[in-house]
Amino acid sequence: MQIIAHIIKLSLLVIGLFPLMLAGQIASEIECLVVNNDGSVTISWEQYIDVAADFTGYQINRKLPADAVFTSTGAVIADISSISITDNAPGIDANIQQYCYQIWVIRSGPVILESNSLCTINLSGTSDITLGLVDLMWVDPLPTGSFLPAGTIYEVYYEFPAGNWILDGFFDYETGLNSYDHEVKVCDDLVNFRVDLKKPASSCLSSSNIITLQVEDHSDPGIPIVTTVTVDSLTGFAQLEWFQSSATDLAGYVIYQCIGGSQIELQTISDPSSTSFLDINSSPGTSPENYLVSSFDNCPTPNLSPTVLPGATTICPNDQSSIYLDYQWVVCQDFVDLAWTTPPWGEDGLAYVEVYRRTNGGVDELLESIVAAEYEFRDESILPNETYSYFIKAYSSDPSDSRGHCPIKHSNPRS
Repeated sequence: MQIIAHIIKLSLLVIGLFPLMLAGQIASEIECLVVNNDGSVTISWEQYIDVAADFTGYQINRKLPADAVFTSTGAVIADISSISITDNAPGIDANIQQYCYQIWVIRSGPVILESNSLCTINLSGTSDITLGLVDLMWVDPLPTGSFLPAGTIYEVYYEFPAGNWILDGFFDYETGLNSYDHEVKVCDDLVNFRVDLKKPASSCLSSSNIITLQVEDHSDPGIPIVTTVTVDSLTGFAQLEWFQSSATDLAGYVIYQCIGGSQIELQTISDPSSTSFLDINSSPGTSPENYLVSSFDNCPTPNLSPTVLPGATTICPNDQSSIYLDYQWVVCQDFVDLAWTTPPWGEDGLAYVEVYRRTNGGVDELLESIVAAEYEFRDESILPNETYSYFIKAYSSDPSDSRGHCPIKHSNPRS
C-alpha cells in the first residue's frame, strides 16, 4: 500500500508541472511573408510568450529553396514586442526569386525554439488573347516538413484600374495546387495580378510579387443555345427562349430574324440575365418565322452561328424557326385536315410530334402523339357549332440534350 501511495503522489506532481513546462516553450510561428514592390520581403511573426523569463532575442533566418541550411539575415532582435521586419539586404529580390524564412527564439538556456519555415509566393503568368485567359502560376510556399493550419486558402486578385484590387477567386490551400486561370474582363490594357495566402486565425496575409501583363479579350462569350421558338397562343406572336451563356463577362444578346436568306437585326438586349424575347412584329400565322440569337461581352465580338464565324454574311441556314401549321376544312365536313412544316433540325432530329386541340377556348387536349416523321393529321372527332383551335409541339431527339425529349418548337394556333 505504501508503494502505491508514492506512485500516485509522483504522478500528480508530474501532471501539475506539465502545463508549466509547455508554456513559454512554444516557438513563434511565421504569420505572413509579403513581397514588396522593390523585391524586399516583410516578415511577420507571433510574439513570443516568455513564461520562463529567459528570452534573449529573435533571429530571422533565410535560405533559398535549394539550400540545405538557413543563414541569419542580421543581428538578433532583442525587443520581444517586435513582430515584423523587412529583409532588404543587398541582392534580395523576391520579384524574381523565392526565399524561405524561419524564426528562432534565442533563450538564455541551451535550447533554441525553431518555427516552421515558410517561403515567399513567386508568381508568374502568361496572357492568351485568343482564349481571353491569363494563366497564373506560382511556386508552393510550403517547404517539405512544414505545415499550414486547416482552413488556409489562396486568394487571387487583379488590379484594374490602378488602385482598385478585385478578388477574382479563392480556394483551399493544397500541396501542388499552384495555378489559376483568370478570365479576362478588360478589352486591351495592362493589368496587375497577385496571389495571397490567408491563414484562418492570422492577423495578416502572405502576398506574392505583383506581375503586370498586357491582356486582350478576343474571345466571344459563347453561342446561346436556343431551346424553344414558341407561338404564343394568346397573342399569336413568336417567342424565343435560350440558355444563358456561362461567360462571366457576358453583357447581352442580339436577336436577328432571317428573311430571304439575310439576317435582320431586331433588338439588342443589354441584360445578360435575359433568356427570352417576344417578337411583337412577327406573323407566324402566315409562314414560319426564322431567328438567330447571338451574344456579346464587354469587348463585343458577336458570335452569330454555331457553324459560321462572326462577321460572315451567310448565317441564316443555321437559324431556328417556328412551325407553321395550316388546315383544310369545308362547311358541313365532319373532319379537319392539319398539315405543318418540318422542324429546322429535319426528320433525323425529330423524336415525336404532339397534336393539341382547344375547344371553345377551354383547356388544351392532346389528340395524338406521332412518333414517325409525319407532318399531317386528320381530326375526325369534331362536332357542329363548336370552335376549335389547334397547335403542334415538336420534340428534339438530340442525344446531347441532357433534358431529354423537350418541346422546343411550337406551331401557330389555327382556328
